[in-house]
Amino acid sequence: MVQEQTKKCPLCAEQIKAEAVVCKFCGRNIDKKFKKNFIIAIAITTTGWVLFSVGIFNIFQKGRGFIVALGLILGFILIIVGFVRVIVNTIKMWWRG
Repeated sequence: MVQEQTKKCPLCAEQIKAEAVVCKFCGRNIDKKFKKNFIIAIAITTTGWVLFSVGIFNIFQKGRGFIVALGLILGFILIIVGFVRVIVNTIKMWWRG
């Protein structure tokens, strides 16, 4: 009989297979790569919102220049990229789970 390698789920403390990325007891994703990618995606989205908001604020302050337009465009692009990364990571998690 072959003994399977196990590890303890860091969230619910149940024993699961060492290769598991989703705990079969609590259903949470325990893959560190997924968490890192999710945090990066949230940071990108937040940065985009900040740039976009500053651009909107500058428009209302009578700012009509290249920098304002660049901030709006770059902010909007970062928001879209961040959302796409969140969606892709979520789909990957569900697909593996």
